[in-house]
Amino acid sequence: MANTYKVRFVKAGRTVQVEEGRSVLKAAVGSGLDLEFLCTDGNCGTCKAKLLEGEISYRREPEILYDDEKADGIVLLCIASPKTDLVVEEL
Repeated sequence: MANTYKVRFVKAGRTVQVEEGRSVLKAAVGSGLDLEFLCTDGNCGTCKAKLLEGEISYRREPEILYDDEKADGIVLLCIASPKTDLVVEEL
């Protein structure tokens, strides 16, 4: 059985449960959060968010994030899966 983590969305003021290995975006939208996204495959950057706390893993390394964005904690929610509980700020 996969671990489940809490992901708190700061601006929405909501927390959703996300199973390890599942996309943060998919779980959030499935829980009724209204987040912006287009491609759902890490190619467009529409789902960028700032990771304030916690650790994620990617199903594949994103190619569209600049080094300064990565250093600033910017992540792509569509290909990110939680490894711990997360706090995310929607952009």
